[in-house]
Amino acid sequence: MKKILVNARGCHSATFLPVSIGAVMVFTSVHASQAQIFIANSDDGTVGEYTLSGTPINKSLISGLNDPTAVSVSGSNIFVMTSPDDGTARIGEYTISGDQINPNLITGLNAPAGMAMSGPDIFIGDFYNSGISEFTTAGTTVKSPLVAGAGEPFAIAVSGSDIFLSLGGSINEYTTSGTLVKKNLIKGLTVADALAVSGSDLFVGNNNGDIVGEYTTAGATVNADLIKISGGVFVNGITVAGSDLFVTNAIDPAQDFPASNFVAEYTTSGDLVNASLISGLSYPAGIAVIVPEPATPPLLLLAGFGMMLFRMRRTSL
Repeated sequence: MKKILVNARGCHSATFLPVSIGAVMVFTSVHASQAQIFIANSDDGTVGEYTLSGTPINKSLISGLNDPTAVSVSGSNIFVMTSPDDGTARIGEYTISGDQINPNLITGLNAPAGMAMSGPDIFIGDFYNSGISEFTTAGTTVKSPLVAGAGEPFAIAVSGSDIFLSLGGSINEYTTSGTLVKKNLIKGLTVADALAVSGSDLFVGNNNGDIVGEYTTAGATVNADLIKISGGVFVNGITVAGSDLFVTNAIDPAQDFPASNFVAEYTTSGDLVNASLISGLSYPAGIAVIVPEPATPPLLLLAGFGMMLFRMRRTSL
């Protein structure tokens, strides 16, 4: 199995094949895993792939996209949301190797803002309906809109049966069935452009001095200024992998400062790990991280082995 963390963001899990040796079944690993980071670069229309240490694997794993703003991984497939201003916003599906499966998996979107996945479902911040729409990973519409009239969405995150929707200055909580749990769960924000959930913690990219704040999923403030980023950048995406927090930061493309487009790594306690883990990006927006589960040691099944030893012993008597 592999653990997928997104905004929140291919890795193949180790495969174990049975080898018969008499009555003994030995399971041996035939493929190793590695962690990977996927980044949607909205300015040059690509999704890039990197190691967890920031080394490029393929800077243009997927290319030719029109303003990609969000990326998520489910199983062995990558889902990319594009949000151009020409009314052709859509979600495309690709393999983790970058091969095209269906670039028009979900179409007819009108200014979508944020994408979050939960099991077989995709939830989208629906700007047109001022709320949320729900689809399956097969592209089928479940309910559109699932939530309407909430306000203009900026970002979305899902945890279990709860959806957190940023409306810019506040965050509402809903169930995945569309029922309002709490309006203004978190309020007093400036522009919350990015959300990530980890356990009972909600990390919010609040573009008021370029801050990442930490709150509980119950709405309590843990640290509103957990991370402060200098340089006038925008926090565009956040994802959590274990005890690490990855943040995409970008200068407005109109200001033409490509060197300031980067991914920074912090601990979930707010300590800086690497201010420029990945740099030289092209207005990075969405980010997804895949972390493989710890490798399972070779498994030795001894069913019937005791009986085989007993027979061998009797034969030698």
